[in-house]
Amino acid sequence: MPKLLLNWTTCERRAEKDIKKKLLILIASLLTLAFAAFMLLPGTQNIRHDVLPVLRETISPTLEKVYWKVAQQLKGQYPEAADTVFVEEYVRLNQEYRQLARQLQRERAQGNEGENVSALQMRLEEVGAELDAVSPFAEAVVEQQVTEIIREEGLLLLGGRVLPPPKFVFAKSYYILVTSPRREIHLEYTRLLGRDLSLADQERIELGVEEEDPDLAALVVPVGGLATFYPAQIYHRGSIARLLEISVHEWLHQYLYVASPLGRTYLQGGRMRTINETIANILGRELGDRVYERYYATPEEAAHLEEAYREYLETLAARPDFEPPVEEEEGFAFSPFMRETYLEATRLLEQGHIGEAESFLEERHQRLLEEGYSIRRLNQAYFAFYGTYADSPSAIDNIGPALAQLRLKTPSAAEFLAIVKGVSSYEDFLAVMEEQRIPLP
Repeated sequence: MPKLLLNWTTCERRAEKDIKKKLLILIASLLTLAFAAFMLLPGTQNIRHDVLPVLRETISPTLEKVYWKVAQQLKGQYPEAADTVFVEEYVRLNQEYRQLARQLQRERAQGNEGENVSALQMRLEEVGAELDAVSPFAEAVVEQQVTEIIREEGLLLLGGRVLPPPKFVFAKSYYILVTSPRREIHLEYTRLLGRDLSLADQERIELGVEEEDPDLAALVVPVGGLATFYPAQIYHRGSIARLLEISVHEWLHQYLYVASPLGRTYLQGGRMRTINETIANILGRELGDRVYERYYATPEEAAHLEEAYREYLETLAARPDFEPPVEEEEGFAFSPFMRETYLEATRLLEQGHIGEAESFLEERHQRLLEEGYSIRRLNQAYFAFYGTYADSPSAIDNIGPALAQLRLKTPSAAEFLAIVKGVSSYEDFLAVMEEQRIPLP
């Protein structure tokens, strides 16, 4: 544990009680007013029953962390953007915590008890406590790093300010339930569930939904973050680069909601949700890479980041929209395989062959497992959810290639957003693409 690291609860006790009380009241009032205003907006009624249980679960730790950060700033003990040791330690502990949790779950699923399980449980609790201690420091560092890159990019509002200020809470993963009609691949609805669901819990929920309504396919998946709240909730699982990408992605949703008609169309669902998510994916990776390059990358990594990002855009821009891809001769290729799977399943469903389509999806699922891809369940709901991200291998929508082509044509992320942020309908999107001379089938 870095020497600079102090348990945030210890820092909290050192703060003056009157300052603490006033700050908590102010923070709670601002967050409550902002959230209430959002929940009263037209179009939010469909998510209220999902968000409120999550809010009850997250409001206390979120307030404590926000208070800690304000108190540290008042005392002049706030971490700086260059204090990357906190983020590196957070990611290391987070990975260890997840490995221990999986190992403990396997042991208990096999009916094992005794000293080994007790030792695993004790170590899990120790790492969890260390993770809780380091996370507010890591959050503060990432917030400053992201703010710096956003300011340089020129994504500013109201007199040259970065609004909303990037604020994040690193938390344990949240799971959502995704459903699709069995007769077609279409996102029917999503529901927020809870944290740390076991494999048995996930399967039980899916089975319960499908038994209640046999016309639905269900899938429980973890999400990377939630921008519904402020600060944004970040549920991180992987590398530092991925943490930065998710953080920028969630901030972009909040920025677009405040700064443009486009962001507010997210609540319409359908293609507008796909456009929002794809823009956040494209720019989340771009700006996240810039943060990573400045603060964390080795010279070797930095030399390849821009090249890798451009390759990602060019591959997406050149993606065929309706031609089934051919599997590459040199071996298994995930993206063409998934697109081919989507197309064939869609063809069978359009012909009314639901059972045949589901048998085909299960055969393809087994092939994925043989190739080392740990996708838990492959069904209509899987493609309905991941197809929302039009840069995903599971997407067939022409939105992804069009947005990638537009980003390749524009000199900066700010100019890219200036072109698309006025879009308030799919017809507007088509008009913008026509104006930019980007063809859509």
